[in-house]
Amino acid sequence: TIYSNTTGIAVLQTDPTVKPLMNQIYDTTFDQNSLYGISLTNAKDSIVQLNSFFQSGQYDIWVTGECDNTISGTGGIQYVHDTSGITVIGSGNDEVILCNVHNSVVRDMTIDNGTDRNNGILIIDSSETTVQGITMDDSRGILVVGGSSITVTNSTITDSAAGAIAYEGSTDGAVISNNVRTSAGYGIAIRGLSHGADVISNTVGANRSSTGGGNADGILVKDSDNVAVRDNWVRRNTGEGIAVESASGTAVSNN
Repeated sequence: TIYSNTTGIAVLQTDPTVKPLMNQIYDTTFDQNSLYGISLTNAKDSIVQLNSFFQSGQYDIWVTGECDNTISGTGGIQYVHDTSGITVIGSGNDEVILCNVHNSVVRDMTIDNGTDRNNGILIIDSSETTVQGITMDDSRGILVVGGSSITVTNSTITDSAAGAIAYEGSTDGAVISNNVRTSAGYGIAIRGLSHGADVISNTVGANRSSTGGGNADGILVKDSDNVAVRDNWVRRNTGEGIAVESASGTAVSNN
């Protein structure tokens, strides 16, 4: 058992041009690690199988950089990578990870992580993909990192531990529309040098600080440009209704 660390096991390849060995993590229990159970950074060809996770602070598995890994037989985690033109559907997952996935759909899914309040949907370096019809409770919401043209629509996200929907470093054609969200943290965040997102016709309310102190914004645009925020219903957040911080070209209208 790997217990009460920041990250249980971190696999890091500092030079992504060098092909690493096939690192394997299997048949291990991860319990109460404050960030991640397993973190894979440029860790191409890693094999992660038959592990158990309990009360990870943020995500059971975090992937960044290289996507070509095998993650299977690990309860509640669905990992889809390096593909296009697929549909991911169904419930029973704690965490869904899309890494380098294009022209695809994630739909009609329920995620409820109970008192752990972790995991959710991670979309990493993907494009032209739609997330729709998601019901999510007690998770970390939907996080889009990098990529372009990711749409999140017609979903309900409640009691997220760290915000409901966030885009970080995503470019061109992102659409967030017709979603309902209440969270311990921001409602919707466009941040991290994102470019060209439309936040349209969402209901964003009753967001509050995840730590019990401070404030939480309904919609946050930070360090990003050319974001349109319109036709949203924003109410009863403990922070700003709509906050624009260190951003340019933001258009806020008809909310």
